[in-house]
Amino acid sequence: MNNIVTNSTIETPHGKIPLWVYIVVFSILLIALSSFGVSKYQQLQTQKSNQTQRTKVEELQQSLLIQDDVINTNWLHTLNPLVKSVRGSVLWSSTKQHGIIKLYNLPSLNENQQYHLWMYDLSAKNSAPISALIFKPKFKNLIIPFKAKSTVATPFKFEIVLEEDGIEGGLSLLLAQP
Repeated sequence: MNNIVTNSTIETPHGKIPLWVYIVVFSILLIALSSFGVSKYQQLQTQKSNQTQRTKVEELQQSLLIQDDVINTNWLHTLNPLVKSVRGSVLWSSTKQHGIIKLYNLPSLNENQQYHLWMYDLSAKNSAPISALIFKPKFKNLIIPFKAKSTVATPFKFEIVLEEDGIEGGLSLLLAQP
């Protein structure tokens, strides 16, 4: 006897299920598994990128800490209640012209606001502050490397100011002095 299938349905105890139903179910399952796989891959890539970034910041921190001219000081609060629970520090080397700020419990910003890190240099020809970093954090706890816009030879003050987007100057929130 030859068993030849001549139609495209599968016999079940309750009746015939068309082959296209199986194809649709299989396709949906395949799409769901593919979506899950892509999502997992993107998550792993993000984790890998974050780990790489953390490693670079840790290496920078170690290279700064061994410099003879390193400044490592904590942030001081202004009287503004907005920053009463903020903690952190600033690390800077004039030799390397790099620094790292650490901030914990930083308040969230409105859409049109930004934080601006300013540095003051005793060696500068004028007393104007030097822009070092503008940032809009997505998280309350941050570790951010920075480099001033121009050379800072003898820093005597670091200041974080709350500004409106595109407008320099604003509300002084945190200070650090070596």
